Amino acid sequence: MSHAQNSAVTPIDRRPLSVVLAVVLMAPVCAAWLAGGFVWLVVTARMEGDGMIFFWILAVVILALCLLVGYMAGAGMIQAWRGQTQRIRIPAYFTLALFGIALLNLIVKGKISFEPSQLVPLVLGAMAGVALILLNRSASAAWFARSR
Repeated sequence: MSHAQNSAVTPIDRRPLSVVLAVVLMAPVCAAWLAGGFVWLVVTARMEGDGMIFFWILAVVILALCLLVGYMAGAGMIQAWRGQTQRIRIPAYFTLALFGIALLNLIVKGKISFEPSQLVPLVLGAMAGVALILLNRSASAAWFARSR
């Protein structure tokens, strides 16, 4: 055998633990995106005051974005479970970006403390980051190479 054959990713038949854990970690992320869109819509419905048309347009745009990311996460989880594609990475990177923004906001304020409004992006972003790390493992690459 040559060195090139040894270093190539060999397909496997069993679903690796790294893919299972990545899918399990992305399940709450998917649920949070879906719930977040509807929660924003409810909050907008309970608002009062002038300029509500702007808030309703914003609420519909945010709902559409949350539904899109939630759908992409759900579909990506199913596809990753089956070993078809790694499209689960797209919502994971998006969630990880929000993690970075929340972390940057805490650092800019000069204090790292508990803030309820930033707890969810921090926790979900960390989960998405761990899922991305797990998807970068060689066992995961072999799982996805199986269907090519």
